Order: sequence, then structure tokens, then C-alpha cells
Amino acid sequence: MAEAWTIRIFKAYGGRTADKLWSNTYHVSAEQPLTDPGWTALVEAIGARERMLHNPQVNFMRATISSTTREGGYNPEDLKVYELGTVGERGVQSGEIALPLDLALKVKKNVAFGRSGTMFYRGVLHSGDVSVGAGGDATLIVPGDGNLLNNVGLLPSSIQDELTALGGFLIMPPRVTVPGGPAQTVRTIDSFALSGVSVNRRNHRYFDKAASDDGVGVGT
Repeated sequence: MAEAWTIRIFKAYGGRTADKLWSNTYHVSAEQPLTDPGWTALVEAIGARERMLHNPQVNFMRATISSTTREGGYNPEDLKVYELGTVGERGVQSGEIALPLDLALKVKKNVAFGRSGTMFYRGVLHSGDVSVGAGGDATLIVPGDGNLLNNVGLLPSSIQDELTALGGFLIMPPRVTVPGGPAQTVRTIDSFALSGVSVNRRNHRYFDKAASDDGVGVGT
């Protein structure tokens, strides 16, 4: 029977100061245990595709995989850690600058039914990706950099290629249900799509020292 898992990719911008640490979170279902080597391939696939989105100043520190129980949600005690030690690969074009971490790329997670989801990627956007209207709002220029559009679109398929070997799927975050109640419906993610620009506070992130031996704050 497939089990739900939470994967977090931890990143830092330059040094490890408190306001420049974050993560992005993915939820998957899989039948194979964490001892299966396919999990390593999955983490490497996510990291490789994410690096193509992020600026070279973004350090990919590590990834964690933990179980997500139906009754209790995130379980930091069932945890596997992968050290990454790589950096982003999306270079800034001539005449452009990297935008502040407060401005995140907004990506829509499309599903076959029910409410869609959203991912926010910091350390991605350049000045050439965004225009500012008369009202002062930032707007994503699409297609802008075709590589950005392409790499966002390829993220789900890169993940699913590895998940197939684990008997699983990329899914929406499982909802917590009442213990002993009916099983929830698992909603698989069909695709990712560029959705815009979002202003995200740097202190708006999940924090759990049990998930990290150095007390790094994390979040989506």
C-alpha cells in the first residue's frame, strides 16, 4: 500500500544568516521504503531540476524525506537526510540583476479535480523576468526566459519518472483525517505552470529543530 511522504529541499542564499534560509516542499506517495535506492535518485532528480531555476548565489544544502501519516500529519521522527552541496545554475543575463528574495516565482500545481495548489520559489527571478505596472504591482513577463518556463514545466515529469519505480505519484498535501475514519482521496498533480510573482516575507517559514540538527528554519 502506498504511503505519503514529505520531501523538503533546503536552500540558503550566500551565507547562513537567519533571514536567508528556506525550503521548498513536495508531497509524494510511494510503496517502497526509504531503504530503496530509488529515493536517492528521486532526490537527485528534484535537485537537478530545481538548480536550473535558481541563481548561482543559492546554495542547495540538503534534502529530507519524512513520513506523512493520515492521522498525525508531518512526522519528523521518520526522517532521512541527503546532503546536496550544490548551487543554482540559472545565470543572470547581461544588463539584468537578481531580484531580492522577497520576490518569489509563483507556480501553480494543477490537479484533475478539487482546488489547485501553489509553490513559491525564492532566489529565482531576475529583473528581466518582471515588469512593474502603473499601479506598482510586479507582473511576470511570459514567456520571458524560455528556459524558466521550460524548467518549471518539466519539474513534475522529472519527479514522476523516478516515482514510478517507487510505485508512487506526486500528490497534493494529504489532509489530516480523524483517526479511524474513512481514508482520504489522494489527488495527484498533473502539471506545474507559471502563475506570477509573489511577495513573501522572509520570516514566513516552517520551523522544527527535530528535522534539522542545526536548527535551520525552513518553509515553502
